[in-house]
Amino acid sequence: MGRRGNSLLDLDWAGSWRRPDGTARDKPPAPRPKEEIADYQPSGEQVKACERELLRRLWWVGAAVAVAAILNIWAVRLGRGSYMHISLVLDAILLLGAPAFLISLVLMCVGRDKHSHIFLAGFALNLVSLVIFLMLVSACIGLFVATADVKDAMAYCEAMIPRLEKHKQDTGKYPDALEAVASREHEPRLLRGRQFYVPQPNGYVLEFRRPQKKWELIEYISWTGRWESRK
Repeated sequence: MGRRGNSLLDLDWAGSWRRPDGTARDKPPAPRPKEEIADYQPSGEQVKACERELLRRLWWVGAAVAVAAILNIWAVRLGRGSYMHISLVLDAILLLGAPAFLISLVLMCVGRDKHSHIFLAGFALNLVSLVIFLMLVSACIGLFVATADVKDAMAYCEAMIPRLEKHKQDTGKYPDALEAVASREHEPRLLRGRQFYVPQPNGYVLEFRRPQKKWELIEYISWTGRWESRK
């Protein structure tokens, strides 16, 4: 083979390279040394360190979820889906949770490579926003609890109606106070400690406030025999 053929077979990575037809093209990349490739392969200690860091972060996430669960239980027992309960949760999410989440993302991006303390501050703020967002669970559960409380109050009032009617049959008029026909020892939550019986010249009204709404009353009107809502 001629000189031209020998130069084609002898590929010099430091020099120029041509196709068999003599036209030039970009030189293919030189193969990377095995030592350089080995540097990109994580060692067993690096893998274990990554696993430990992942488990540590998952532990903190689990702790945040546990804190949120405790706060949700406390909020449901205290707020029970009331207007104030729902309002506080939504305000906390909009005014605290959303800004904290956005700020945490910025801090985590800034401190990801070189500033570990900034990254940790962002991660902690991210966990705080997670707890606030999870408080929405208490609002959802609270709505079901509030609906059950309304049904209990209505059932109790309906159980009082036959007693009130019997009192009128016996005395010729409705009682001036509910204590005349009931002991009021086992009243449901929405009626407890409230004067929900209101005597009227032509009958009576049984009323209580709907917990989910701020100004709405639920009323049973004796002369119509129906439940109505009034603001």
